[in-house]
Amino acid sequence: MPSAPPGLPVPLAPVLERVTLAWRAGHDIDTLRQALLAEGWLERASGLQAFDVTGDSRPEWLVTVAPPESVLSLPALPDGRQGVFWIVNDSGLAYAVGRSDALWLSAPEVVTVADFTGDDVYDVVVEATGCGAHTCFQHYQVISAQGGSLRDVVRQKDRPPGETHVIAISSSEPATADETGDGVYDFVIHGGAAGSAGAGIHRRFTEIWSWDGSMMVLAERRMDFSDYRHHLLYDANAAFDAGRLDVAQAAYVRVIEDVTLQDSPAFVPGDPTSYEDSRAFAAFRLCLVGL
Repeated sequence: MPSAPPGLPVPLAPVLERVTLAWRAGHDIDTLRQALLAEGWLERASGLQAFDVTGDSRPEWLVTVAPPESVLSLPALPDGRQGVFWIVNDSGLAYAVGRSDALWLSAPEVVTVADFTGDDVYDVVVEATGCGAHTCFQHYQVISAQGGSLRDVVRQKDRPPGETHVIAISSSEPATADETGDGVYDFVIHGGAAGSAGAGIHRRFTEIWSWDGSMMVLAERRMDFSDYRHHLLYDANAAFDAGRLDVAQAAYVRVIEDVTLQDSPAFVPGDPTSYEDSRAFAAFRLCLVGL
């Protein structure tokens, strides 16, 4: 009998065995889907799908198992039930995102299936959501058979290879498009908002994750338009750091002089507004530009 992935309760093992045996026997996926829905193991019909993600011409089954509360005595989360994601084929459990990986997140679900690596084989993006007091974050994995076995191919350049790499953006909306123009799909996420007033005025952005020949890496981050003064200051700082001093100089002058820009109030009464702080720092940076 297949065992449940590490960190998962034993009651899931029979479900994994049932799905595996049905796949090996060539049973109808629609019949199994309806049975698991009726028994409460799936939250929705998309919890069981078939895609060939290994390139062997026989579709794997992509399964999101979200056990009923009566089975695991776990309370539902604000955005769904806790659970696991499996990729099942003739080897049994070919890939799993388990409770020990997802931590406090909801059951990982498939959000898109596309060829992100340019090898004409489907790759799978799964999303798990976790919500705090005011803001929900979506965590994404891109699962690919690159290298001969299914694995998460996300790589954050600023993290050591041995650490966990994950795409995590608050209040995000995923999409699939060729944003880099290389003829291969990119994974595109728009988000970045925070629901807490104490977090200040946030600026949403778009991240473009693209295949670099070995991993999915962040190719570009595009900030949304903003007419807030402190956001323009951040843009000026970015141009300054990149050595584009003419762009930085023009932006710093706007920070100081443009009366049409919006300003955020002082968070604590008596503190400076964003205009006073932004103007002081912009003037300091203009001195450095001159030097």
